[in-house]
Amino acid sequence: NGGSGDFSELGQTWSTPVKTKLNIGGTETDVLFFAGGYDEDQDDVATITEDDMGRALYVVDAKTGSRLWWAGPIGSGANLELSQMKYSMPASPKVLDIDGDGLADQAYIGDMGGQIWRFDFNNGNSAGTLGFGGRIANLSGGDHASARRFYHTPDLSVSTFWGKRYLNLVIGSGFHAHPLNKVIEDRAYMIRIPELFSAPVDASTGYVTYTTLTESDLLDITDNKIGEGTDSEKLAAEKALQSANGWMLKLENKGEKVFNRYIRLLKPHKKLFAYGIIASVILTILGIVSSLFNSIIFDEI
Repeated sequence: NGGSGDFSELGQTWSTPVKTKLNIGGTETDVLFFAGGYDEDQDDVATITEDDMGRALYVVDAKTGSRLWWAGPIGSGANLELSQMKYSMPASPKVLDIDGDGLADQAYIGDMGGQIWRFDFNNGNSAGTLGFGGRIANLSGGDHASARRFYHTPDLSVSTFWGKRYLNLVIGSGFHAHPLNKVIEDRAYMIRIPELFSAPVDASTGYVTYTTLTESDLLDITDNKIGEGTDSEKLAAEKALQSANGWMLKLENKGEKVFNRYIRLLKPHKKLFAYGIIASVILTILGIVSSLFNSIIFDEI
């Protein structure tokens, strides 16, 4: 709890390192990805509060343990400094080899500020230009009720939606430090990512640009009109989902929260129960998969 040297940003190390490969400067290298960890100050704050440790994504040599690349906050000296990286990251990152060449291409992770991050890697480049990334969602707010936090690794899948292939990112929020909290309004989310094989590029500038989504960009599917509505309601909901960047499911009973990367909900003083576990199952329960999605869940690489 509290690092030093090349890992000065390290907090409580909750996550399991992800072993994979990167091509760094022309050399294929066995590496480990892991996040900065948890800042225990989060135990005592009701609203979203900036941290002073754990705000990092690290890539290290799997054989020597030496740091090869990292992302961190402004002023940290990281290879990639990001202004919104202000909150600790207790979960393992989700690392993808999207083109199946044995090398990591992308990584995704959430944080204690209710943010979700994407990182893209230029295999073959030197460490200085190896990776770049940015915030792709901010799903919390400024009061206690909207202080949503992400403690677990997101799940990602590939689906075809209205004739186009997307990445689907599924994640849920829940305040682990206070499991009986009944004030925070937690959610399960699915974000649809159109940039499957390469980083997002602004068509007007030609530069890589990461756009931050909020809840207003997502369809609220809590009423499940697609699965249980009338024919006209189903059609309207399907059209609304087509124009949205994904969906959110409100956990309506007080105290419900996600306590696992596979979307488990905890109701205070009642037993722990699971909704469907993974993205495709959650979507099936909502009546969406059969008509809209054909998903393949990524395994850890």
